[in-house]
Amino acid sequence: AARYVGVGPDALERLRAARDAFARAHADASETTDAAPALPAPATTLAAVALRLGLSIEVRVVPLASEAAAGSRTLYVRPGPMARSEVVRVAAHELLGHLATSAGAARAEGSLPKLGTARAFEAGEGLALVLEADAGALDARRTRRLLARTDALLARLERRPIEPRRLAALGLDDEDVTRTLARARRPSARDASYLLGYEAVARALRAGSADRDQLRTGHVAPDALAALRDHGELPVPRRWPPASALASLVDAARG
Repeated sequence: AARYVGVGPDALERLRAARDAFARAHADASETTDAAPALPAPATTLAAVALRLGLSIEVRVVPLASEAAAGSRTLYVRPGPMARSEVVRVAAHELLGHLATSAGAARAEGSLPKLGTARAFEAGEGLALVLEADAGALDARRTRRLLARTDALLARLERRPIEPRRLAALGLDDEDVTRTLARARRPSARDASYLLGYEAVARALRAGSADRDQLRTGHVAPDALAALRDHGELPVPRRWPPASALASLVDAARG
């Protein structure tokens, strides 16, 4: 099972350590209470935010299990209204995270930033979570969901039963428990990558060996930046707006 999701036995300890580090770092995450009404057409708002960010993408409304997902030049958004805080989170994770990185990869001249260095997938998910935190969107509920998802994945990889009551003990509501159990039945490398990537990106940012814009010059992991720079394959980074500005952009876009 570990090989199936792309996490070898040697990486299980990394995943446990990343999970514990994330839990400590976000132990005091606050609950988000949306005073503003939900946005009735979040895809329209997100398309307007993308334009303000300088992203040339398509936004499509499609049925999804999650709130949104990104392709290389397309943002997919589930139908129906969405809370303002969730729109800000999607803007951080998908627009300034994945789609800005894809835009960087498209501009890159070297093959590695286009195709992806080792652990670039982890780094992409990790950077997206860092940007959520920058935007003030990595709140207590999001933190609980990520921890529960990782706990369920670890149980599956270690061939332990996944106990709904243990997930509920993390503070998940019934809907989140059901969604977490459903994800655990179909383990994927993506679920392993979130906290592994977050730990790697956060560590590089703290050390000053990478910045957010460098990590969006293509599909690159933090520990590959020095080698890419030495070989002349690291493009000059585009300077993107800070994720902390996204709430204002969402409010302006919704009118």
